[in-house]
Amino acid sequence: MIYCINPDCHHRENLENVEFCQACGTPLLIQGKYQLLQPLHPLDPDRSTEIFEVADAEERKVMKILKRNSPKLIELFEQEAFTLSVLNHPSIPKIDLDGDFTVQLPTGKTLHCLVMEKIEGQNLEQWVQVNGKISQKLARNWLKQLLGILDYIHNNGFFHRDIKPSNIMLKPDGSLAIIDFGTVREITDTYMIAFRGSSQPNITSIVSRGYTAPEQFNGKALPQSDLFSLGRTFVHLLTGISPSELPNHPQTNQLIWRSRSPQISRLFADLIDDLMAPLPKDRPKDSSAVLSALDNLFLKSIERFVTSSRFKAIAKVSVTFGIILGVAGYIVNKVVISPLRADAYSAEGRQALMSGDLDIAREKFEQAINYNPRESVFYNDLGLVCSLQQEYYCAIEKYEKSLDIASKSETVEITHYNLGTVYQNMQKYEAALEQYEIVMESANDIAISAKNSYARLQIWQYHNYNRAIELLNTCLTELSQSNLPEDNINSLKSTTYKNLGWAYMQKGDYQRAENFLTKAISFDVDNSASPHCLLAKTLQAKQNTDEALISWQKCRNNDPGNLPEVKTWQGDAERYLINIEENS
Repeated sequence: MIYCINPDCHHRENLENVEFCQACGTPLLIQGKYQLLQPLHPLDPDRSTEIFEVADAEERKVMKILKRNSPKLIELFEQEAFTLSVLNHPSIPKIDLDGDFTVQLPTGKTLHCLVMEKIEGQNLEQWVQVNGKISQKLARNWLKQLLGILDYIHNNGFFHRDIKPSNIMLKPDGSLAIIDFGTVREITDTYMIAFRGSSQPNITSIVSRGYTAPEQFNGKALPQSDLFSLGRTFVHLLTGISPSELPNHPQTNQLIWRSRSPQISRLFADLIDDLMAPLPKDRPKDSSAVLSALDNLFLKSIERFVTSSRFKAIAKVSVTFGIILGVAGYIVNKVVISPLRADAYSAEGRQALMSGDLDIAREKFEQAINYNPRESVFYNDLGLVCSLQQEYYCAIEKYEKSLDIASKSETVEITHYNLGTVYQNMQKYEAALEQYEIVMESANDIAISAKNSYARLQIWQYHNYNRAIELLNTCLTELSQSNLPEDNINSLKSTTYKNLGWAYMQKGDYQRAENFLTKAISFDVDNSASPHCLLAKTLQAKQNTDEALISWQKCRNNDPGNLPEVKTWQGDAERYLINIEENS
């Protein structure tokens, strides 16, 4: 079969022995030599580009076709063509000679086309889906390869802006290649001045959810933005999970992923986290610096140990009292072996926790505490398992122990928040409110979550709607000033607007309730049931029965989460929909 290049054609597949499309009359031989064999991505009318495998005599190549002629899209398309014509690297697709051209369709529409080398193999997103997460040895190999390619790109004055597993190909010989330069940007003095001198430079924002650096959301991408995306890419490869599906630490905003990758060392994980630092200045300065750090991981581990205050203090005692061998044994066992064993058990526990094996997780966390009883995080983890097993007094005991030994304020705040959740599950709402009130005083972003939980109880249990609305408006103000990543902010906005809508619905102010619940849904990327349930109730109260029906269906079918009231609302939805079906 041969495809018609006309994106508006209603039947694009044609037999190989015809010269013109049988549906629209468009010539099937492009530029006198290219035939479109098959789309490499599903044909989607909403996408601005199409990508086809094409035949050039006996050779197979790739043709990228721009369907829309907006100035910005044409600029990006021409920038990609220019970049591929400049770069000459075995791991970057080469543009065809005269491979940048336009095609005039019989309808008068102009298509911009780009023909380039076809990179054989499988992209890494597909590879991980089939083979699962990678080992540290393979990660090291792939990281060195990709850093080498990025170093070449950056040194030639460009940055990619869309590094992710689907844009990296594993070739049959085991080498990697970076593809899709449709978002590439040239590093010019004009660009750098715009970046430094303006809060909103006139630069296109390129976003791939889960992989894009925070500064790139505002069109402020830098070469270090590619390093951020590279770090997120390796999180995906090492965990088998897209970064967009992993949680962020409520205070530091760092991605929580290490427990999903027990196969890698702490130092290697540190390097990946360095790549993903929220601020560009905290990331390695360039690809060469990362390559150097990768080559020196072992030396770094030794240096970190012998320059630590614990090692120096113990070594001083050993010389003073002449018991070098005894102290050396103490160093190895207490300073090295025990913490390493504790961390290993903790990693295994988190892996079991993520897999839903709570008994194994509990056993591993208890072993971690046995080897390192002064680590507050281990008690927090064990408290979480106890809570999930509905052994709430066990959870309270572990959380209180964590509070006794915690030295970091963020750990203390998280533990108080966890305690509030436990008391809430025990229906000890006054005790839960006390814990949330402690966290609400924090200057960290976890205070926003605590205020939402506090407001939710005020609505659900105490019917204090005005107090809830006051707190939730404060949350919106704090979110407007927060430095959290956009995904985190959107999630918190969705929760806050949902609770505001709930409060106004309970007050009988249905128009405000509808407005806030609609906003909640617009920010909700998880397709939660709760805002749809509340919107259904609100629309029903406004007698908008047709719109309410759609919301009731989404209320019933979407994810209820772990909030008990939502399951009640889904029961309401089920009864309502059954009644509609019976009466239709």
